[in-house]
Amino acid sequence: MRLCREKGVDLVVGLGGGSAMDTAKGVAAGVFFTGDLWDMTNHGQQPYVPPQKALPLLMIPTLAATASEMNGNAVLTNTDLREKCAISSPALYPKTSIVDPALTLSVPAEHTAYGAVDTIVHATEGYFNAVDDTPLQDRIVEGIVSTVVEQAPRVMVKLDDLAARSHLQWASIVALNGLPQSGCGGGFPVHHIEHGLSAIHDVPHAAGLAVVGPAWMRYVARRRPEKLAQFGARVFGVETAGRSPEAVAMEGIQLYEEFVMSLGVATRLKGLGVSEETLDLIADTVMRNYGVDQGRVRGRPPLDRAAVGEILRSAL
Repeated sequence: MRLCREKGVDLVVGLGGGSAMDTAKGVAAGVFFTGDLWDMTNHGQQPYVPPQKALPLLMIPTLAATASEMNGNAVLTNTDLREKCAISSPALYPKTSIVDPALTLSVPAEHTAYGAVDTIVHATEGYFNAVDDTPLQDRIVEGIVSTVVEQAPRVMVKLDDLAARSHLQWASIVALNGLPQSGCGGGFPVHHIEHGLSAIHDVPHAAGLAVVGPAWMRYVARRRPEKLAQFGARVFGVETAGRSPEAVAMEGIQLYEEFVMSLGVATRLKGLGVSEETLDLIADTVMRNYGVDQGRVRGRPPLDRAAVGEILRSAL
């Protein structure tokens, strides 16, 4: 920020994946922000002070994942505090984005797979946690996930498949450009638990989502299985006739987890080198930063400290 002010910078370019683009957003907003820059993020119980102004942003993504090129969000990590929190402001919408799937051709298989998982979780957070009776948004989300399920294996077999990478890039953009979430509300509990995980452990964001997601789904399926059953039936073709919503939901979750594993991504904490010893620390971090709904993490259902701990333990 100091350099931007000294040099009179009038444009910030975010070139790379989500971390690079989100850092660019933090810099662009930080130039005008007075006080502690960490107060731009939604950490803890303090009043949230989102930035009102930022330098113009040009985004050039090289990874299909975060849709930071088409939204006003950013996630930043405070390594001193070991916390990971989000910023959201209209000031952070890029003025221009250059999205060329050819720039993703050099992305290795591992991070290509992480991007696919990130796209799915972005789309499904609102799907599972928003208001009821949103049939059009449901179909948009189901289309996004189905596209990723179809196209990601193609890329994993042939990393230079430009057509398949193009489909993944477009899916990643639509997943978090606001369209599927329009008018729906809802929380992002899988992301919030993962932010606690990757704030404490140096793991890629989507690697954490791949672990937390199925564990959270199973927790929810035992409490309100209907939407998860719909997801299993429509996206993975789970048979519904004569079966309970919970049974359909659980089979759909299993098929989703198998899909993630087929991409070579771990779905258990032990696969990330995370042991039980740090689970309490992770849960405390989650609750400190995201337990803002009467001491609970927003979602359906809202999650108290015990629920977050249960989800993490089930992911071991």
